[in-house]
Amino acid sequence: MKTKTGADSGSQYPYEVPFTRFVRDFLRFATTKLAVDVEPPYVGPLIIPDDDSWRRLMCVIEHSGSHDLRDAKAVAIYVPLTLAQRVRLASELQRVCPGQYDRFLDYDALICVPRPKLAVSMLQVVLDFYYAIAASCMRLAILVKARSGRVSVVTRYDTLVLSTMNDFFSTMTPDEFAACYGPEPS
Repeated sequence: MKTKTGADSGSQYPYEVPFTRFVRDFLRFATTKLAVDVEPPYVGPLIIPDDDSWRRLMCVIEHSGSHDLRDAKAVAIYVPLTLAQRVRLASELQRVCPGQYDRFLDYDALICVPRPKLAVSMLQVVLDFYYAIAASCMRLAILVKARSGRVSVVTRYDTLVLSTMNDFFSTMTPDEFAACYGPEPS
């Protein structure tokens, strides 16, 4: 993964690369559609690997505010720009993702989503996963506009997010979307 300084940290998992691309492109699309006149933040997606790690992340977030986390689909974290605040967040993330905390110091924001679970309807799993990322991107745009470093938890579907997703998806064919944003087979 290329950092803002141009160095390759090599710490991003291969399956996260298309999700990083989706975050970058959708966030730019959403800020344009919402007419939010800000430069989109440098965002890193964090795909939480299992339920235990997701619960630990929810515990960290619970301490930073009163959120209803039972139905959380995703978490958007807009990181304040001071180094002390980044280091504090990194130490909390170290508890959630041991050994990986330093890979997040270079981002202005994080989007955390649980790894999708196989279900009866794979289409629904995929839509829920991309919806969670898209909803987080739109919340980040609002937080950046307000210059408010904080956590925003996505718990429900929102018609504005759905319409923005539909507009974004309509800019390409399903095959183009899969080629650009679908995870590569391992």
